[in-house]
Amino acid sequence: MNYKIAKTMLGLCIIYLVVFYIIKFIFPTFLIQTITSPSLINLGISINKYKFLSIFIMLVCSYLTFYLFAFASSGRFKFSWYEFVIIGAFMLANYFVTIFLPELYTHTSTASMLIIALIVKGKLSYTAISFTIHGYLSQFLMSIRGFETVIVQIQQAGVLSSFVMCLEIYVWLLLLGIIFYFKENKIYGNNGTPLSQQEHKEP
Repeated sequence: MNYKIAKTMLGLCIIYLVVFYIIKFIFPTFLIQTITSPSLINLGISINKYKFLSIFIMLVCSYLTFYLFAFASSGRFKFSWYEFVIIGAFMLANYFVTIFLPELYTHTSTASMLIIALIVKGKLSYTAISFTIHGYLSQFLMSIRGFETVIVQIQQAGVLSSFVMCLEIYVWLLLLGIIFYFKENKIYGNNGTPLSQQEHKEP
């Protein structure tokens, strides 16, 4: 990953999270109104009518979660072809679990993330931090004042609503991945300040 791009993405992640949490905790009504806007609900209902499209979006969300977790746990942006295939295999396996054994999905998805971290040679400290933050965010994903009053509308939007709600998790995993990428490639000097782009050689 290019240093300048990584630095820009890091800044965008921080800005997004700061703005998001200001809205979430200070202006929760605005966030709820946005999530339950008629256009989003209607689009979600339209998507749900097409089974293939609904499944496709679900698989994309699942793959994105596993990929970003692999990135965050290893500090590596690029993976070998077989690592991408393995991530895809876990994505499909968990999809079938949601169909045939939905009560086990939480357990299988958790195990899948840890196994993926092991396969991509993730560092223990990176994995522990990423897993803890992912778990915390998943548990308190819907902790918005007044959320319980619009749960039905959000459920109507199906996978589209799930994607919007999970953006917080995706951005956090991306943020952690970039930070650990910097650390792995020693883009920070001994005094903690970033090296110049000229000093950093792309691995």
